[in-house]
Amino acid sequence: MEGVSTKAIKAIEKLKDLYGDIAKIYDLMNHIELCCVDITMTKKCGLIHTYEEFGGFKWSNGEGHILFTAEKFTRNAEYFDSDLDWSIEEKLLESNIGDKFKLIDNWGEQRYDIRYPVLCIMDIISGSITVMDQIPRDLTPSYVS
Repeated sequence: MEGVSTKAIKAIEKLKDLYGDIAKIYDLMNHIELCCVDITMTKKCGLIHTYEEFGGFKWSNGEGHILFTAEKFTRNAEYFDSDLDWSIEEKLLESNIGDKFKLIDNWGEQRYDIRYPVLCIMDIISGSITVMDQIPRDLTPSYVS
């Protein structure tokens, strides 16, 4: 279990799937699974950070929401896309064409997969995820606790 609530009634477990991260929430009193969400398939955030320095899962006081840090969702950069309509400039800028080999700053050495951390809130009843991405670029949402 990745995180147990303060009242020890609910717990969350993060599983690594072939395609991304899955979060399972359990009710420890009744021994049932409350929610199972494939977090990366929602395309609101990327991989979840579970390193000590970058957070983990933090429960709300009412145990209805979970706060965690994850990577900001970005489309995979490609070198060339033959299906792209080159006449529409907005779609050309959104497509990340030519950015495949662009150097992206990260946290270095053993934290090379952390680039754009964002705060996320997951509602355990509906499984919906809200991303708080209005944090300035010069600040980091690390140390959630």
